[in-house]
Amino acid sequence: MPKKTLLEMVKEVGAAISSDEIDSLGETVESEDIQTLVLAQLEDLVTRQDWEFLKDKLSVLNDGTHSISLNIPDVVSTLQTVRYKCIDNSYRTLTYLDPLDYLHRMQQLKTTEPNSDTVTVNGVVLVAKTNQDPRFWTILNDDEVFVDAYDSSRDATGVVGAQSVILMTGYLDYTGNDQPTWIAPIPEKLFTLWLQECIAEAFVKLRQVEDPREERKARRQYVSQSRDEATFKRDEGSQRVNYGR
Repeated sequence: MPKKTLLEMVKEVGAAISSDEIDSLGETVESEDIQTLVLAQLEDLVTRQDWEFLKDKLSVLNDGTHSISLNIPDVVSTLQTVRYKCIDNSYRTLTYLDPLDYLHRMQQLKTTEPNSDTVTVNGVVLVAKTNQDPRFWTILNDDEVFVDAYDSSRDATGVVGAQSVILMTGYLDYTGNDQPTWIAPIPEKLFTLWLQECIAEAFVKLRQVEDPREERKARRQYVSQSRDEATFKRDEGSQRVNYGR
């Protein structure tokens, strides 16, 4: 099935459940209900599993509030890999540590040690080396990446977002989803599944009847699309972290 605009999706669902002809969004109460249902089904579909088309997106982190922290952009659902530009201009894949292991590591150094930076996070003192590139990272405060070190000969005040590279799983971009010409940014092959699930749900929600045939078609399509999903391979030294945004 080719990709369809939002209005085309609403029209097809309306026709399937024998609604009055729909020429524009919001022209009747039922067309509004169908539009709401169509968008709700899309959200349910894309959040149901980690679809490959949302993975492996390139981006950078933002400057953080601490010398060893970088903020995670709002578009990130899951961090897959964090890399950082070293002093020799090569990029290193940082190794993920769980927060407890990171805490142990960052509390081994004394605050009086040379080439170190004392960082206080929520009242907890961490000590980072300032004469080497970062090697490890973790997630603290839900939306910040913390690293273990930075080289002050280049980054005088700490790590810099522009020096980072991340591979991430993103959220679907719903910008413009109130426009009739909006086309959902999902693969073409998922439009069939989306439409079939919309029709099945419309029979239940708007007609208060079940259509076993449409439900079976939607289920078969979902199983087929899930089976076709490629296996995700994690980069060496990194770990996917989903922090429940």
